[in-house]
Amino acid sequence: MKAGAIWAEAARHIGDAVIAASSRAGFQSDERFPWGVSGRLTGAGDLLDPVLDSIVYARFPAAFRFPAVGSALDGAERLLHHPNATALAPLVALSATEKELNT
Repeated sequence: MKAGAIWAEAARHIGDAVIAASSRAGFQSDERFPWGVSGRLTGAGDLLDPVLDSIVYARFPAAFRFPAVGSALDGAERLLHHPNATALAPLVALSATEKELNT
């Protein structure tokens, strides 16, 4: 497998995760909401973004991507104060439980 194909496959997996998280958070396909990636993934944007964007926007065309800013803690604070924080909290708890079950 060539390097480009590996990056495209990675972008598809990330896109699937964004779609799954957005769907589980209750966003509708025509709803406008922010989404983004963080951490070191932002350093590979030229390799990931074309495929990632096409996957997310195919399912959620009204969603908009926001740039990663600050540290991981800044991102956690941003999520804490997000209008949908109440809907996101159970997903965080479920994610932690599923991770424990899979280890």
